[in-house]
Amino acid sequence: MKLRTRITLLGVVTAVLLGAGAIAAVLVLSGAGGHGVTARVHTEALTQQLLLHSSDAVRHAELYAASGDAAHSSDFETAGVQVEALLDSLRASEGYVRHGSDDERAFLARAEADWVRLKQETESLVSVDGGVEPRSAQAVVRSAETFRSDVAMLATTEQALTSRATRDLDRAVIQVAAIIGIVAVLGLAAIAIAGGIARRHILRPISQLRDAADRISRGELEEAVTLQASDEVAELGAAFEHMRVSLRSALNSLTHEVGERASAEEALAEANAELMVSIERLQAIDTEVGLVSEMGEILQADLDEEEAYGVVSAYGRRLFSGMRGALYLYESASVVHKVTGWGDCESMADSFVTRDCWALRTGRPHRVQYGDDTLPVCAHGDAGQCFECVPLTAHGEVLGTLTVEGCSTAPEGEAEIEDRLLTAFSEHVALALSNLRLRQELREQSLRDHLTGLHNRRLMQEALTREIARAKRTGTPLVVAMIDVDFFKEYNDTYGHDAGDYVLVRIADFLRDNTRAGDVACRYGGEEFLLIWTGIELEQAFIRAEAIRSGVAALSFTHEGRDLGRITLSIGLAVYPDHGLSGEALIAAADQALYDAKADGRDKVVLADVVACSATRHLPGIP
Repeated sequence: MKLRTRITLLGVVTAVLLGAGAIAAVLVLSGAGGHGVTARVHTEALTQQLLLHSSDAVRHAELYAASGDAAHSSDFETAGVQVEALLDSLRASEGYVRHGSDDERAFLARAEADWVRLKQETESLVSVDGGVEPRSAQAVVRSAETFRSDVAMLATTEQALTSRATRDLDRAVIQVAAIIGIVAVLGLAAIAIAGGIARRHILRPISQLRDAADRISRGELEEAVTLQASDEVAELGAAFEHMRVSLRSALNSLTHEVGERASAEEALAEANAELMVSIERLQAIDTEVGLVSEMGEILQADLDEEEAYGVVSAYGRRLFSGMRGALYLYESASVVHKVTGWGDCESMADSFVTRDCWALRTGRPHRVQYGDDTLPVCAHGDAGQCFECVPLTAHGEVLGTLTVEGCSTAPEGEAEIEDRLLTAFSEHVALALSNLRLRQELREQSLRDHLTGLHNRRLMQEALTREIARAKRTGTPLVVAMIDVDFFKEYNDTYGHDAGDYVLVRIADFLRDNTRAGDVACRYGGEEFLLIWTGIELEQAFIRAEAIRSGVAALSFTHEGRDLGRITLSIGLAVYPDHGLSGEALIAAADQALYDAKADGRDKVVLADVVACSATRHLPGIP
């Protein structure tokens, strides 16, 4: 056989082998469905987004079923728009239309049906009277769980299909590489045989072809295969070129798919970052709620009003940083006065009338955003600021209002949470102030006589001990006056105990009206009263005692239409330190002086004896 014929036959065989290898590679890659992998990755990304937004919609549906709060209904509708859009996109995707499985279609159909049922049950959740029917709430929760489960199963199915398509493509690439290797070996063998036959005629083209095969085997597919050879070798080069182009196309497609997958992973990472931000905000809200509870516990302790105001100011500054606020309490029936605040509260009104505050007029919180002209602005507020007034109500009584000025820095959509925080803060403050007033009233009642309203014996003893210590420290005078109603037993026996109580109340009112601020008027027991006068000399005390005696004697006593006649008093005076250094000694001396006044004919003022505290003596010039 001639060399030309042999070379021709060898070239034909080699071209056939190379062409068959290239075609096999293309067929293997086509059979692996490279484009299908791209569609599957896209469909899986849509399914993951559907799973994310479905979880958000289910969560708002369950919250709405639990509370009936319209805000959760609005959040559910917002999430529902995303869910429906993703369902439509998923059904129209190429991965579903051309490469979807029966399981995938079944799960998608079930998820769409579950979504329709969940949406219908959620929209009909609230009854006519505004309450949530327990059975309807349970139905929403069941539908939400079913929808969540089916979407999760759909996502699992999509992930499995994508993984399988990717594995098929990986195997195809390996097979293509094997085919390329086999074809390259066969081609080199054929070229070696041809070189042995006609080394001088085909050595250079074969060398060029070998270099091209090396580049292709290394994955260098950008440089075209060009040969300086006769037609037969040129056909072999053309086959290599076709194989290079096919491999480059397949590699580009695979690279594109990998890029899309990376983009999907990046989108998932962004969604995860947003979720972490939401979790951090929820943790901050939990901290704020903890501060409100902590403040409530402190306010329940045994505090006075100033201490309670300090607690409110400190926690208001921590909870509403960057804002200013003030606590206003009623000082009269129609005027509230600022008692404490935080931030730049000095520039806020010190007091205002009830009609200046819409919260006090309507009995509910009144909030105005900056630039919002749909609601009236409180006359005491700053029209250029965001502000909110919350009435302080406890035990059915309105104590005042809490006013906060300044726009919140919370993320958009959390205004309702801020409102709830302020409401909870106001409720704790109102309850604490109401309880504080109740405790003060109970303490006041425990220190006052229930009939006359004067201080009782317990407070008298505390006050007398305190005033003696002060008199000893400062050297100021202190006088104790013991007062007894003359012939009181006869009044009770003659007119009855109701009349006797009436006489005691009238005398107590007279003593209260004629007692200075800082002095103490007490009911000592029965028909006896005791007065503690501070900072007056003995002569002044005697004159005041005479004024009380003569003033009561001049009163007219009429009970149930009957004239009770003239009421007189006997009064005994004792002064610190002349008549004693202790409260017991002063009371004993004043009581002895009172006894002497009774013995001397009653209706008198008598000063205790300095020496024995048993004999009486009069001031010079006073009979």
